[in-house]
Amino acid sequence: MHLITSHLNTDFDSLASMIAIQKLYPDAVICPPGSMSRKVREFMSRRGYQWASKILKPKKIPLDEITLMIVVDARSRSRIGPFAALAGRQDVAVHVYDHHPATPDDIPAEELVYEPIGASITMILEHLLNERKEITPEEATLFALGIYDDTGALTYETTTERDIAAISYLRDLGADLSGILLQVETDMSADDRKLLDNLAENAREIYINGAKVYLTWAETEQYILGLSVFVNKLKEYCDSHVTIAVVNNGGKKINVIARSVEGVLNVKEFLAPYGGSGHYQAGSATLTDRDAKELLDEIEKRLAKAITPLMKVADIMTSPVIAVSPDSRVDEGYRTMLRFGLKSLPVANSEGEVVGMMTRRDLDKAHLHGLDRAKISDFMTQGVISLAAEASIDEAHRMMATYGFEKMPVLDDNGKLVVTLSRAVLLKAIYHSGQFAG
Repeated sequence: MHLITSHLNTDFDSLASMIAIQKLYPDAVICPPGSMSRKVREFMSRRGYQWASKILKPKKIPLDEITLMIVVDARSRSRIGPFAALAGRQDVAVHVYDHHPATPDDIPAEELVYEPIGASITMILEHLLNERKEITPEEATLFALGIYDDTGALTYETTTERDIAAISYLRDLGADLSGILLQVETDMSADDRKLLDNLAENAREIYINGAKVYLTWAETEQYILGLSVFVNKLKEYCDSHVTIAVVNNGGKKINVIARSVEGVLNVKEFLAPYGGSGHYQAGSATLTDRDAKELLDEIEKRLAKAITPLMKVADIMTSPVIAVSPDSRVDEGYRTMLRFGLKSLPVANSEGEVVGMMTRRDLDKAHLHGLDRAKISDFMTQGVISLAAEASIDEAHRMMATYGFEKMPVLDDNGKLVVTLSRAVLLKAIYHSGQFAG
C-alpha cells in the first residue's frame, strides 16, 4: 500500500500538494496526519466535494501494510503525526517533496526533492507540466490557492519567479483567480476578532540591533487553528522586521509563531531550541507547561544575539540638533531657517520634547499676515511623526518615503530630541552601506 501525507493542520499548500502528487503516484491513497485548518475545512465543504472521497482518515490506514510513503510540504518527523512511525522502517520506502530547509529532525528518505521556493505545490506542478499530466480547472484553482496562501498572495519574501510563473500557468489552465483571495482571507469569527484584538493590545514595539521588533502574547479559551494568519496581519499592520507572537491556545498548548524579513532573523534556527520548524523567515513551535508572558520575555532576551545588526539612525547622526522653542517668535524661526538653509524645523520645549514642526510655508503664512512677533506655537504643526535613534536606516527610508518628508526629528529612548535627520544624509548612508528597505 502506498501512502501520500503531509504535515499536521493541513493548509492549502499541503492539500494542493497531496492532490497534485497523486497524479505522479496514482496507486497511492491520500491521508493527512490530522485535522485540517479552518480555512481548508471551509473550502472543502464549499468546493472540495470532488476530493472528499479520496481523502482518508489516519485510523483507516493499516500502517503494517504501507510499503511507500510520499510526504509533501514537510520533511521533519514531528510534523507528520502518527505517520512518523513509518519513517526509518526498513520495509517502508520514503519519498519527500518539500520547500522547507533541512532540520535536525529530517525524515530519512530514499528520494528527497527540495526546492527553496514559496510553495511546495509550485515544484510539484512543474513535474506535472513536464510529464504532460492533465489538470482540470478545479485542480488549477486549488493549486493556485496553495501558492497564494503560502506566499501571502505572492508578497512574502520567500516568493520566487517560479511561484509567479506557476500562477500564470494555472490561470491559462482555467484557475478561478477571482475567488482565490476571498478563500485566503475568510471572514473572522467573533473568537478570531477577539484574539486579534488581544494580540494588538498586548503588543510592544522595540528596536533590537536596529531591527524593528513587534512582540505580543495572548490567551484563548478555545483552541484556535491557523494562528499564522493573525501574525501575518500584525506584521503587515506594523511593518516590522521581526514579528513574534506567543499564544496560550485553549489552555493546553503554547504556540510560538515568528516572522522575519529577509536577512534579519533566521527563524528556523531561532525556534530550534523550542522544537520549532519552518523557513529562514517564517516558522512556529508548540510547547507545553510554559507561561506565555514569561516565554515571550525569554524570547526577547535571546533576540539580541540572534538578530543581524543593521545600520541604525544613531550611526549616521553627525551634527547637533537645530530646533526652536514653542515660545520663540515667528521672525526668530524665520531667521534660523534662512541662516541654515532649512525648509523645516522641529519645535522642542525646554526638556527636549518635540511638540511640533515648523515649516517654511507656516512661517510665510504668518509673515504674510504681519504676525512676525507671534509665538511659533500658534503656527506650528502638532502631532509630529518622529524616528527612534535605534531604528534602522531602512526604517527611516520607509518613513520618509511614506510621508514625503525631507527631514525628520530623531528621538532617544526617553523621547528627547537628539538630531534632525535629512533625506540627503539618509540616502548617502544607504548608498554606502548597501542596506535597502526590506
